[in-house]
Amino acid sequence: MVTDSPRGLSNGSCALVLLLLCNFNLREDSLDPRSAATTVTTGSGSINKLRAKANRPKPPLRLALERLTDASSALPPGSAVPEPRARAHSLLRERPELLEAFAKASDLRYLPMRPQDAEDLHDLQGEWFPEESYPGGVPWCTQLLAHPGVVAIKATLPGDTSATALGVVIALSSKEAIEEFGGNSTVDMLLSELTRPFYIPWESPGRRELGYVLSLGIVGEVRRKGVAAALLRRALGQLRRLADEAA
Repeated sequence: MVTDSPRGLSNGSCALVLLLLCNFNLREDSLDPRSAATTVTTGSGSINKLRAKANRPKPPLRLALERLTDASSALPPGSAVPEPRARAHSLLRERPELLEAFAKASDLRYLPMRPQDAEDLHDLQGEWFPEESYPGGVPWCTQLLAHPGVVAIKATLPGDTSATALGVVIALSSKEAIEEFGGNSTVDMLLSELTRPFYIPWESPGRRELGYVLSLGIVGEVRRKGVAAALLRRALGQLRRLADEAA
């Protein structure tokens, strides 16, 4: 899925660091970077360094199958499973017929997220991630979704006129966005592990040679259908286009 060697990246290439695969039942073997037409670079060493900086141990990735729909690999081991609070769950309870038109990832609609989706994003993140991952609540999510350096895509069901998010991917496409939303420890890691050793241009705030996936998650009701892979492919493709345009 990923390669440890970003050597040979040229101007305009998008080097993507995958910080989190948020949910246990995301199928890593289905995330083929070749289909995203981009260069994916990371390694377990960089991810472990990020966890060490945040004082978070590596989560166990082997769980019983019956627990997969209730757990998130981004939550510290032993954490209680948060109560579902996202709008997607009530939508599916009230309109189960919407799922009848959904058999695979390609049946869904994939739409850009807007600032008005901030509350949905906040509620979903509360189910998937530790609270400190999104410390500013809805206002912070609004700022995130309004930033021009943020790539945010949601998966929605056909027939749902409310376009409620069932899954989201959030990626940071510019140095400015990574500095604002990724935190100092993330910036320091990227500088020491990628940009300096491999001569990736990253001096000015608008540089787009480096992309960063901030979060990726799917509600339990639609997992194991390839939705996460579809979201990630779209985000990778958009990051690559933005990098090419800025080259």
